[in-house]
Amino acid sequence: MLSNGNVITIDDVSKTYKVYNSPKDRFMQNIFRKNKYYNEFHALKNISFSVEKGEMLGIIGRNGSGKSTLLQLIAGTLLPTEGSINVNGRIAALLELGSGFNPEFTGKENVILNASILGLTKDEISEKYDDIVAFSEIGDFIEQPVKTYSSGMFVRLAFSVAIHIKPEILIVDEALTVGDVFFQRKCFSKISELNEDGCTLIYVTHELATLKQVVNRVILLENGELKFDGEPVSAVNKFYKSVYGASSVEKKILEPSVEKANEFLPMNDRERYGNQDVIIEGVKVANYKAFIWSGDPFEVTVSINCIRSISQPVFGFRVKTISGLDVFAFNTRDDGIQIQDLDEEQKYLLKISVNNLNLVAGEYFMSFAIGIQDRDEYIPVDHRIDAINIKVIQNNKATGIISLNPEISVTKE
Repeated sequence: MLSNGNVITIDDVSKTYKVYNSPKDRFMQNIFRKNKYYNEFHALKNISFSVEKGEMLGIIGRNGSGKSTLLQLIAGTLLPTEGSINVNGRIAALLELGSGFNPEFTGKENVILNASILGLTKDEISEKYDDIVAFSEIGDFIEQPVKTYSSGMFVRLAFSVAIHIKPEILIVDEALTVGDVFFQRKCFSKISELNEDGCTLIYVTHELATLKQVVNRVILLENGELKFDGEPVSAVNKFYKSVYGASSVEKKILEPSVEKANEFLPMNDRERYGNQDVIIEGVKVANYKAFIWSGDPFEVTVSINCIRSISQPVFGFRVKTISGLDVFAFNTRDDGIQIQDLDEEQKYLLKISVNNLNLVAGEYFMSFAIGIQDRDEYIPVDHRIDAINIKVIQNNKATGIISLNPEISVTKE
């Protein structure tokens, strides 16, 4: 039974799949039902929690932890093997890119079909149709078959339909990460608007920095089990500790060995460009194992190999959230710092030091760049965009991007 105020109640739910090694085993199971010709995969194990009306709930965990299975159970597209699920309210779910869309139908036909499936009458669809198309921003493509749509257009239209049926429960599984950042911002604003009207959000994402800005409660799943249920910052910290093997929340346990701290991090550039007369070969972060603590000193050493000598070099770096939001950018030219000319066939180490890395818990990308300032012209030499990924954890419960660590006092006038 649903308790007072709860729109979702999950009671001791498990989901188990039968895994057959071959079609023969499946056939034998159908013939000899008393024997067991399959292995069991437990996607979820004894999950229990409830969600109140108007809550903004995030669900996090590694791939295969059971997040999508749990969402499908809540949406009613799967049935539990054990336990019970009670849902009270109209659900709109974006569980998979393009799910519920017929690729041969036009966007308009799919809007009508999906809205009908989600419970709208013909008159309600006619009333909301123009608003759905306008929000999706796909213009004349609404008259084209959706098989011609890009992934971003799919998301725009699917999300627009979902929010315009005025759902009481909105379920989003990573879908918004496909759209561009401007549409994502528009979607989150609409979600906030719906929430003010009492809509409950169930949100799954790997963008943990964004998560803290969207939800007020997070569930952490690990190997099909519920490991944590609470406020977002603690959930993110516990997720990182579970992924990277930290056995204690004590800071001293997380401090790396000297050998590990001296290793260069793998550089997996999203983009790289420049004439490469000078090459950025590697980056290492002092005292970094798997995390950086918010508020700690932060030192980065960049290894540079000068193939050909250059004069008037400019060095810069940029920090961004995993969703692409700029947090900080710096370059020596704009800050009036002169770097010595770099000699041919010489290697250099360039150090960046920050007294307090006051970022809130989350994942961030760092980009590095070397160029030449030739009078009024800037020439890129080696730009490595989103070169390394760093993870920040924190002790306090600040949200946002920057932790200002304010001091507050109250005195009588």
